[in-house]
This record gives sequence, structure tokens and C-alpha cells, in this order.
Amino acid sequence: MNIGTIHFYNRSFPPEIRLEKESRALIKEGHKITVLTQNILASEIQFEQYEKNFNIFRAQIRRPRLLAWIISRFTFINKEYIPALRHFIEEYKPDVLHVHDFNQIPTVLKVAKAYDIPVVADLHENMPAALLAFRSKYNLIKKILHAILYNYHLWRYQQARYLPQCAGVLVVVSEAADVLIELGVPPEKIIIICNTEDETTFNIKPEQADQEIIDKYNNYWTISYVGGFSAERGLDTVINALPLVRNDIPNLKLVVVGAVDNESKQIYSRASKINVKDMIEVVGWQPFSMVNSFVMASQICLVPHNEFEHTHTTVPHKLFQYMICSKPVLVSNCRPLQRIVEDAQSGVVFRANDVRDLADKLIYMYNNPAALKEMGFNGKAAALDKYAWRNEAKKLVKFYAGLSKESQDQEARN
Repeated sequence: MNIGTIHFYNRSFPPEIRLEKESRALIKEGHKITVLTQNILASEIQFEQYEKNFNIFRAQIRRPRLLAWIISRFTFINKEYIPALRHFIEEYKPDVLHVHDFNQIPTVLKVAKAYDIPVVADLHENMPAALLAFRSKYNLIKKILHAILYNYHLWRYQQARYLPQCAGVLVVVSEAADVLIELGVPPEKIIIICNTEDETTFNIKPEQADQEIIDKYNNYWTISYVGGFSAERGLDTVINALPLVRNDIPNLKLVVVGAVDNESKQIYSRASKINVKDMIEVVGWQPFSMVNSFVMASQICLVPHNEFEHTHTTVPHKLFQYMICSKPVLVSNCRPLQRIVEDAQSGVVFRANDVRDLADKLIYMYNNPAALKEMGFNGKAAALDKYAWRNEAKKLVKFYAGLSKESQDQEARN
């Protein structure tokens, strides 16, 4: 099939790890991928052959006027994207449109119906729940405005309205599928494609690590946190637990990777208030290859999600990346994290938002190096077998094989 992939984010493509993994799996089976995305940077070219049978078309999207933008928050129709979608369909003639995340689904469905093209929704997040989590730490005025413009119940209504019209709906974990089924999305349309990895997507060897980074943390018991810093991520719980472990783990160093300047200031400010600034090092944005070196330098890696509906219905790529690196993980008891880590026996689970419990689990892990080694071994074994990306790729390929057959049968009937 000629698959048109819609990736309308306010950032450049590439990279987008989920999109790229899925695309390569489909290309391997003979499909062709053309990505429609936004032209963000002046240096970006309009059309690019990214890889064989994997092309990128970057469209100039005119910024909507304020009133039109506000209206689109309620209608979920983003008119500024329609000309680009029409041009893309007429120019590249896709057999199906694979749309990443819900915010563009209503607009794409509106255009696709005129061309009789099926639409596949690929939901990276439980976005209505994510929006609730994002605004949980906003000030009152900002929280009210955000709740109006990104209303949870309106998002749920629109999902219930539009997702059943899609040929398929991809989600990352079974817990997210359960939410959609409750909304009325037919279960047979939902396909779980988890954010796993394997040797084909994340082939990292210890000897490839930057030795300077490894040596830098050699005298510390290093725990690393990699990723974003919004309210649901749980870094606040980790920082608040540090005073409780100082005496038991005197050489502990929390390495936070990926913070921008403002985030670094906030982290250090919080750490200073509770007298643990010396236990933390914040590292700014790093290339993917360098991030892996910080992981390799760590004794344990963290996914400390706070408790929200959102964190009970998602799982990050980095969990499986840590496991492939043979690193034991410390995760909160948000359902997908707990389910996977306990099944793989790849780490320890603490109660989300519970500073004391997180501290106790850190002390346990520090005092049990043999157990950590076994967890690391178990994690890698699970990540390369039961939780390997090739298993998810097979499900995706099977879904598209069925979609292709339906399309051929439809053509034969016509």
C-alpha cells in the first residue's frame, strides 16, 4: 500500500521514534511511506527521500488568526491544514492516511471522505488525560483558561464521535484500549502497538558508551532520570526523597538528562530548598547517542510517574531502552509500568507520589547489588523476547495486510 502518514506537530520531523519504527516495519513488508509534516525550519527542504520508500513532504502551514484558532479548540477542525492535506492526497495518491495523534483526526477524516480514503488513528497518548495532567501545576488563571480551551469532556466526546469512523485505532497499552472501548470504539478496531524496542531499533553496546561520562560517575551510586519535566513525570517525588536516603546512600548522585535552562533552574531551586543540591546534576539536552552513555553510567534508571489517569494508560519508550541496556529500573505503580516490570522481573515498584516508599526502595536497591544484577539480566532478556519490537511490528503488518485486502476487495466489487 501507499501509506500517507500525517505528522502535524509544532516541531520538525525527523525525529519521531514511534513513527519511524512503524514506518520501517511496514516498508520491510513492501509498503511505501510518505510523511506529510510541517515546514518548521528555514533550512528544511520541501521534499526529501529519507530512506528507500520512505519520503517526507513538508508543507507550509499558515498560522490561523486568533479567533479561528479558538474556534478550532471546540470544533476540532483545523482549517489551516486542509489545503496541504488536499495537495498531498492529489500529489501522492495515498491508499490510506495514517494519522499520528487525535488532534488532527477530525480534520483528516473531513478531507479523506471526499477522496474515499480510509483513515488510521495512531494515538501516542491518552491525550484528554494528558491535558489534565499537564495543567495540574498551572496557576489558577492559566488552569481555568486551559480547562476551557482543552476541555477533557469535549475531547472525550469528540473521540467517541470520530474514532469509530476510522479504519483502525492504534494505542500503546491495553489500559488505553479499555478507555476507548468504554467510549464506544469497537474493540475489533483497536490494535495495541506498544512502545517497545529490540536489536533492530535500539542496538546499544556498553563499549559504545562515552568513556569520559562513565569515568565521571565512577565514584557515585548513580541513578538517572531521562525525559520531560511536566507534572505527571514524577521527578518531584524523586527529588523530595533524596533527604531521606542521604545517610543510607552517601554517594548517591541523581543525574537528570534533558532539561532546558528554565527547567534546570527550577530543579536546582527545589533541591537547594531541601539541601540536596549536591546530590543532583542536571544535564541539558543531549544527542540520543550521548543519552545512552548516561544510562550506561547508572546503577539504576527511573520512570517515577506520578498518579494520573494519563500515567495509568501509557508507557514510555525509555523503559524498554533501559531494559535493553541491562539496567534495573525503579518505577511507580502506575498500571502499565507495574504490569511490565513485575512480569519481566526487571526492577522495583514504589507507590506513586509516595516519597517515603520511593526512598525505602532506593535503599533496598543500594543494599542488594546482586539482586540489581539479576534484574538487569531479566530486563534485557524480556526486552529482546516477550517485549521486543518485532512482536509489535508483526501486529502492525498484519493489520495493514487486512486493510490492503479490504481495499482490493472493494475495488473488485466496484
